[in-house]
Amino acid sequence: MMPTAITTAIRYSYSKRYNLLFFCLLVVSYYFNFWWFMQLVDRPIEPTIYSSVALHWCSALFLASSFFCFKSKTISLYLLAFIHLYLMANLLYYRTYFTLMPIDSYTMISNLNGLYDSVVSAIHTADTLLLLPTLLLSISYRFFFKKRFSTSSLAPRMITFSLIMSSIFATIAINLYIERNEVSNLLSDENEFKYDVVDGTSTYGFLHCWAWQVRTAFQGTQELTAAEKSKIETWLTAHRATQDLSFVSSSTNKNLIVLIVESLESFPIGKQLNRRAITPFLNELIRNEPCRYYPNMIPQVNIGHSSDTQLIFNTGLLPPLMGAACFKYPHNSYYTIPIALHEKGYYTCTLLGGNGSFWNQGVVNKNYGFDDLISIEKFTDDESFEMGLTDSTFLDQSAAKLSAFRQPFMAQLITLSSHDPYRLIDNRMYFRCPKDTPKELSRYLNAVNYVDKCIGLLT
Repeated sequence: MMPTAITTAIRYSYSKRYNLLFFCLLVVSYYFNFWWFMQLVDRPIEPTIYSSVALHWCSALFLASSFFCFKSKTISLYLLAFIHLYLMANLLYYRTYFTLMPIDSYTMISNLNGLYDSVVSAIHTADTLLLLPTLLLSISYRFFFKKRFSTSSLAPRMITFSLIMSSIFATIAINLYIERNEVSNLLSDENEFKYDVVDGTSTYGFLHCWAWQVRTAFQGTQELTAAEKSKIETWLTAHRATQDLSFVSSSTNKNLIVLIVESLESFPIGKQLNRRAITPFLNELIRNEPCRYYPNMIPQVNIGHSSDTQLIFNTGLLPPLMGAACFKYPHNSYYTIPIALHEKGYYTCTLLGGNGSFWNQGVVNKNYGFDDLISIEKFTDDESFEMGLTDSTFLDQSAAKLSAFRQPFMAQLITLSSHDPYRLIDNRMYFRCPKDTPKELSRYLNAVNYVDKCIGLLT
């Protein structure tokens, strides 16, 4: 049976040599896209590791084999264009989150509202090479291959397809069980993808990446065993903090205002340029005795970024390794600071100068226990930029709203003006950087200086 199948495939290949040539060009195009993508994210396919090179060729063969599944050859071009868009989307995602886009992030279309400038600024000239294979192959199809393709029956096409699949699976099996699995245990839960999806993809190819992402996305929630619970309780007891927090305790119920500042790094705080403080208000705030300042904390946020900040602060939990908790687990039940304060008679509210759909705010704030979410439609839009209200008008209007709240209250305020790409409207540029300051750094320092001024006016 096998010799007959191989003979049939060879005869089919020769009689349809233009079909075969186009298929080979498809494979090369896919591999070029994968190779160039890994170059752009600085995780190049290591040519000395033959198994990694083979696995990337397997990914290219797998996608190109669709050529034999459909009579219409344009479907292969559509799939190639789709992979180009997929890689481009992941490239832009990587430049923000330093990982590949998880499956559940493709549903976060609403998060792109107001991010046009951020997306455009993340595109580099070298990225256009990802489009090159699709463009060249489409042109060659239109003016050369289309006239020379010959139709064939389903049977020889399926035999050829089956042989290609068999070679792919054989290559994967050899690499998986004999060589690569000895390095990073791909078959176990403690594999390379768990710690660095991009490194894992560079080593194992996109087929393994997609399989791992699908497995992770649909993996059910696992309950802790009694032994695991006991281990956690023991660790927490041994590491329980004994800090003096008397400065926040009182016999009276004080209002609590939480200000989450977009993209605020610690390095500008306390620093000067041209003898001017970058963050004069925060500098003064830190010098006050009641202030606790922790400049050397390692960020604990993950793919959810600012939404992870809300998760960590309100629930005391760390975000998941893959996906954003606000989209992956929006309806989970949490015991949070807002719920605890609500039990003490507090009114709780989140204020946001952007859309309530951003990072699924409308859903997660309710599940965190906040009584209300006040988003942009409940503010006067008298000064805005692409993402929403500028911080000056947002914080000014928020102060007026806070004064009208029933007391005691907890209010969580989320700023936007210092979001990448840090482009302020012209009349909000207050800080002058030296001429040799890199453009992006200059924009960032201006944004931080502006937000610092806005916070000062709020207090």
